[in-house]
Amino acid sequence: MKVFLQIINSPEDGKEYQLTKKENYLGRMTGNEIVLLYDNQISRRHAKIKIDNQEIWVEDMDSRNGTFVNNERLEEPYLLSPEETFRVGKTYLQVIIN
Repeated sequence: MKVFLQIINSPEDGKEYQLTKKENYLGRMTGNEIVLLYDNQISRRHAKIKIDNQEIWVEDMDSRNGTFVNNERLEEPYLLSPEETFRVGKTYLQVIIN
């Protein structure tokens, strides 16, 4: 199973990131697996995407502006479905599974 995050409705629209580790961090800080510098509402280490037994989880890392699924701020890890979208800052990302 190959898992990608695709940016949608944002300045890097269409850009894909392959998730190659069990735990993948995203944020503005270099050293994250996914670095999103253009969005100043994203924290340095904003969220974690965890791949566990063919399941894909998103978890907010106590970011200032939160991580959202269906316009609801995450308070605990959330199990993502294929093609489901979530938001960090002003950036929307969609889960793609091949």
